Amino acid sequence: MKKILLIFLTLLLCNGCADPRNDYFVLSVDDYTLAPGYDNVEYLRLAFELDVKDTLQPEEKLSDVELNLWKYYVGDIELTNPKKKEISSNEAVLTRLDLFVGNTPAESYALNGTILDRSVKKNCEMFGGEYIERNGYACVIGQKTHSQDNIVILSGDILNEDQDELHRIQIYVE
Repeated sequence: MKKILLIFLTLLLCNGCADPRNDYFVLSVDDYTLAPGYDNVEYLRLAFELDVKDTLQPEEKLSDVELNLWKYYVGDIELTNPKKKEISSNEAVLTRLDLFVGNTPAESYALNGTILDRSVKKNCEMFGGEYIERNGYACVIGQKTHSQDNIVILSGDILNEDQDELHRIQIYVE
């Protein structure tokens, strides 16, 4: 009886210590990771430059905030104040990431620890997403996270000769 109770408590403790950040899609750009839905502006500023106002009103959203890496534009983000009180912009949560792969000087990209291929189709097969072929190629991968929709869209470049080559990574949490 003691062994069963000990095993049960050990499992409960292990599950209780799980990192809630890993519940979301985590995008790795070389050695830096981003988890829309979990990471805040203070964390983003460790690697990226962004210009946001000092405070956000209750439940305020900031859309189309430019994300820069070493003075180069790499994409847009959306920030949200999830609280019912005014907060510092450093506490605002990243809820949307729109990253242009060709604009970043990164050598590798990974989603949840799995290195992304240059092909949208191959990535879609790896993650079991829905492959879409309309005016270019895209892959939609989704999951429920803490009663929110967590969606990743991997897109090719319709202006490129190889339209299947990964060009854009979008991650939304709604």
